[in-house]
Amino acid sequence: RRSSDLLRSVKKEEAQVMDIARFIFFHAFFQAKKPTPDFPEAESQLATPLDEKTRAFIGEYFFYFLQHLNCLPAQGTTPGAMSSVEKHVHGQTADGNLWIYCVVQYANTLLTQKKKVKLVKPFTEEQTEAWDRMLQSVEVFQKKAKKSLRAEMTAFQYLLLLVGISLFKIPEESVDLLNDIQNCLEKALNKKSKKATGDEPQWVEVVVEILLSLFSQPSRLMRQVSTTVFALICPHMTKRALQLILDVLDPEEDPDKESNVEITEDLDKKKKKSPEEMDENGSDESSDDDSSEDTDSEGKESTNEEENDHEDVNENFRQQLMTAFRDANALETEDSDVDADDETMMALDETISALFAEQKKRIQAKKDEKEKIRKERILRKDFKIKVLDLIDVFLSKQPGNPLVIDIIEPLLNVIEQSMSTETNEQEQVFLRKTAQIFQNKLCKAKRYYKNASEMKEELHDMGEIGRA
Repeated sequence: RRSSDLLRSVKKEEAQVMDIARFIFFHAFFQAKKPTPDFPEAESQLATPLDEKTRAFIGEYFFYFLQHLNCLPAQGTTPGAMSSVEKHVHGQTADGNLWIYCVVQYANTLLTQKKKVKLVKPFTEEQTEAWDRMLQSVEVFQKKAKKSLRAEMTAFQYLLLLVGISLFKIPEESVDLLNDIQNCLEKALNKKSKKATGDEPQWVEVVVEILLSLFSQPSRLMRQVSTTVFALICPHMTKRALQLILDVLDPEEDPDKESNVEITEDLDKKKKKSPEEMDENGSDESSDDDSSEDTDSEGKESTNEEENDHEDVNENFRQQLMTAFRDANALETEDSDVDADDETMMALDETISALFAEQKKRIQAKKDEKEKIRKERILRKDFKIKVLDLIDVFLSKQPGNPLVIDIIEPLLNVIEQSMSTETNEQEQVFLRKTAQIFQNKLCKAKRYYKNASEMKEELHDMGEIGRA
C-alpha cells in the first residue's frame, strides 16, 4: 500500500518505479529456488516462506499498483519524459512503452529462468501456450503496427497485455479471453480483404463483448483499461456493436433472463473488499451501502408473494402432520378411546421430528434463493451503472457520429422507468448518472451530426414517440 502511495506523493525515476513493480510481482506469484544475483528480488531467500493467504493479498495489491501505473504520468527529466508530460500521456514510459508491457516482459524473463525461480502455481500447457501466443502478438504490434491500424492495434495490445498478466491471478478465465481476443485480432487484420457476412459479427462487435465481460469483473484496473480501449475503437463502432451496450441498459430486460455477459463479482466476498475496491469511489461503494435499502424495497414488492408461499407451505405441512398422526392412530376421535402404546408414540416422535427438519430446510432454501436473487439484482444494477461509462466515452469521443441518435431513446427509457417506479438508493444513482449524461453530453453538446436529412425517418419516429 505504501508503495503505491509513494508513486502519488513523490516524483521518481522510471527505474525506481519498475523496481517497486518487480518486487511486488515477484513475491506475489514467484519464489526463488535458490539465492541468485540475477534478480534483486531473489538475492536472498525469505527466512519464513510466504503462505498462500499472504501471496494472495500481495497479488491483489499488485493489480492495485498496476492500476496506478496505468494512470501514471511519465517519470524523470529526460526529453522523452518531459514531452509525454506536456502531451498528458499517462501509463507510458518516456520511450513510449506501456508500463504494463514492461511488467509483462519482466514476467516472461522470470518464466524462462526455470532453474533459478519458479511459479508458485505453475502454468498448465494450455496456459503456457496462451501466454506465448500473447507475447508473439504483442511483439508484432511493437514492431510492425501500421499507421492506418494504429488505434486498433493499441486497443488490442492493451487488452492482450492486461488479460495476459491476469493469467497469474485467474488463469482459466484469462485463457478463454485471450483466445477470444486472438480470434478477434485476426478478423481486424483481415477486415479489408474479408468483410463479415451474414450473422458473423465484425471484429469491433467481438471487442465490445469482451469489454463488457471485463467490465463485469470486480477489478477497477480491468474497467479502467477497458474504458481506454473503448475510446480507441469508438471511430470503428457499428450499429450492432453499440446495441450490445444499449441492451445492457434496457430497463424492461427480464432480470431472470440469461445474459451473454456473466457477472463474476463474488457475492460472498462483498463484505471484504480487495485493495482495488477499497480505493474505488462511486457506484462500487453505493452498491454495498444500499444492500439494506434494496432489501426493504424488494421486500415490499414481494410481500404478497411471500404470504402466498407461506400459506401453501403451512397447508402442505399441516397435511403431512395430519397424515402422520392418522397413520399412528394418534388422532382423538369420538369412536376411539384407545391410547397409543409407547412403541407407536416413539415412531410418531421420529416421524414428526423428520417432518419438522424437512420443513426447516425448505424454509431456509426459499430464503437462500430469494437472497441470491436479491444480490444478483444488485450486481446487475451495479453493472449497468458501470456500463454507462462506455456511453459517456462514446458521446465524448464521437459527438458527430450518426449513431448518437440511437442512444437518445434508450437513455430516455431508463430515465422514465426510474422516475415512474419506487426506487432505492442504487436506482437513484443509476438515474442521476443517466440524466447527467443525457443533459451534459446530448442536450448541451456543441458538436453533433449535422447531415440529418439522411435520417428523416428515424427522427420522425423518435418525434412520434416523444409526443406519445
